[in-house]
Amino acid sequence: REVDLVLVDWRLVGSIWKNLRKSAIPWAIIDRGPPANEGILAEIQNFQWKRSWGIASRYSIGGFVVSLEHEKLVRQFVSNEMKIFPVPAGTNIEDFNFLQKNPKDVVKFVYSGRLDENRGMREMLGLLGTMDRLPIKANLVIAGSGNWEGEIKSMASKDERLHFLGEIGFNEVCRMLEEAHVGIMPMPETRIWRTASPLKLAEYLASGLITIGPKHQGNSLLGERKWDLLSKSENWNQECMGLISDLIESKSWREVSEQSRSDSSVLDWGNIANDFIDYVRTMMSQSL
Repeated sequence: REVDLVLVDWRLVGSIWKNLRKSAIPWAIIDRGPPANEGILAEIQNFQWKRSWGIASRYSIGGFVVSLEHEKLVRQFVSNEMKIFPVPAGTNIEDFNFLQKNPKDVVKFVYSGRLDENRGMREMLGLLGTMDRLPIKANLVIAGSGNWEGEIKSMASKDERLHFLGEIGFNEVCRMLEEAHVGIMPMPETRIWRTASPLKLAEYLASGLITIGPKHQGNSLLGERKWDLLSKSENWNQECMGLISDLIESKSWREVSEQSRSDSSVLDWGNIANDFIDYVRTMMSQSL
């Protein structure tokens, strides 16, 4: 046969699994995230998603998700024996220049990504109301597009601390993060974000940034990290600003920033690819 393993997106499982069975080619399901829509469309997609995992549980040699929380969600619909491995979103960390981060006169907050309501835009903009608590000046730079673009552009025209860049290219994102100190992870603790593996976390860490936002698994790495200043508080923007203030006054920003860059290695595409190859080998060996 021409291939040893077929990787099938969960949306296609229902259409091709019978043909794969007939051909006797091993296959594995890939799930980069459960359905994110709302209303009747979400109900239809959820049915298809659960059905795809159910089929995969019976006939595939395993599956891939993006996080441990994602795996926990999927486990509700598959057998305990099914092999499932997490393959997070990552980046090439060498694309991001790491400059020594140590804010002196101003601390620069940054967000790069979609500007949609369900990503916590309202709470993120609330940071502007708490910046005066810091011992030095601060500003907020936002890049991206989405249904909150107009609101952010309007606020930027009235508040000189807010800079809106719109949608920018990858090289511009790299330069923006190179000059920043704090990366914002505003996504709330809902199913879609709790189980996610957001690309922006990899980019923030590769740039040596401190991260703030709501505390949940989708916004962070496992374990205690000094650069992780996420908050469980309902008013996370207020508590995070207090933690940033404490870090500034501790004089240890450079050390924490260096740990951020070091920890980004787990989200480097090279390391993720090596893990993925090992997972595939494990699946194939156990299916024989």
